[in-house]
Amino acid sequence: SFWGGFVEWCRGELDDGSDSHGLPVAPADHWDVRMVVAIVEEGPKAVGSTEGMERSRTTSPLYETWVERAQADVDEGREAIRLRDLARLGAVMESSTLKMHATMHTARPPLLYWKPDTVRVMHAVFALREAGMNVWMTMDAGPQVKILCRTEDADRVCGVIQPLVRACHVLAPGPGAYLETSS
Repeated sequence: SFWGGFVEWCRGELDDGSDSHGLPVAPADHWDVRMVVAIVEEGPKAVGSTEGMERSRTTSPLYETWVERAQADVDEGREAIRLRDLARLGAVMESSTLKMHATMHTARPPLLYWKPDTVRVMHAVFALREAGMNVWMTMDAGPQVKILCRTEDADRVCGVIQPLVRACHVLAPGPGAYLETSS
């Protein structure tokens, strides 16, 4: 993100999206958490995100419900970040992700970005949580899975996920954008 740390992406109201932008919620050092990124497949998607979202918007019977609930989910997530409540943030994040993918699954024709390994990673996250670990998954419109967890659990999560995917990366909240100059 341009801002770094924890950032809220404001939806905006203009059709061209020019008023949709990020706003800082908390600096990177606010909360010591990690995002484990599971790379399931590399390369472009058969249907790009913009086209996929437009198809979902115009044909999915679930799209309006997802949009109507989105701001409440963002508000819940922002409060969870403020309180450093991983279970609360994870639950709303995971729910929002699954609602978004439900709109794509019910579009006409349907969009299924998930691959078999995507589903295996999701089940591994659920199994880790069932075993008592505070881990939660999220996804963009694609096959990759991102897993939010406590810093001390990140290596264990990556160890469980690594055999299922092409690559596994552990990332921390980062700094904002900066200009690098050569000397």
